[in-house]
Amino acid sequence: MPDEAPKRQEVLATIEGLWRQVDRYLRLVFEISDYQGKSHAEHLAILEAYRRGDVDTAETLVAAHIEEAGDVLAAAFDRTPPG
Repeated sequence: MPDEAPKRQEVLATIEGLWRQVDRYLRLVFEISDYQGKSHAEHLAILEAYRRGDVDTAETLVAAHIEEAGDVLAAAFDRTPPG
């Protein structure tokens, strides 16, 4: 459908903007924790749900992933000395 292309571009632009904002924090988390493998598995599960067209599961997985990533990041900051 021709109307999907602009929406797709908007979604991709949003994702890219978010990625740029969180990149430095992801690097910190990945350097000092073992979360990278779990994060990758969660992304694959989200993508799988999307490909199946299972919106409810995809939304649930995204929300859980964001929540857990926030917890991991907060814990990383707690363990990282200032400076």
